[in-house]
Amino acid sequence: MTMFFGVLLGKTIGLGATGGAVVLPLLATQILWINLVTDGAPALALGVDPANENLMQRPPRPRSERVITARMWRGIFFVGAIMTVGTVGVFDASLPGGSIEGAGDMRRQWHLPP
Repeated sequence: MTMFFGVLLGKTIGLGATGGAVVLPLLATQILWINLVTDGAPALALGVDPANENLMQRPPRPRSERVITARMWRGIFFVGAIMTVGTVGVFDASLPGGSIEGAGDMRRQWHLPP
């Protein structure tokens, strides 16, 4: 959602390029880094989870029951929307020429030490 709305709102948030080119909000290496950082802990937790002795004794779920329920889909879209608004908002605030005027440098914008 961040990539989709970042490209869709590119000119609005200050990611415009000359010559009709599309500027991506995240580079491929940034996406890979996010994937590595966010998927590492859950995978580790699943790997060290103790085995359930009675797992095969339980009956299977009904065929009509979906693997991902409607409640889970709502949660996925809610968290995705919050993350997208936050990420695109930070891009907009830190880049010059967006709807929120930024300085073009996140160090100066957020007063971070060099």
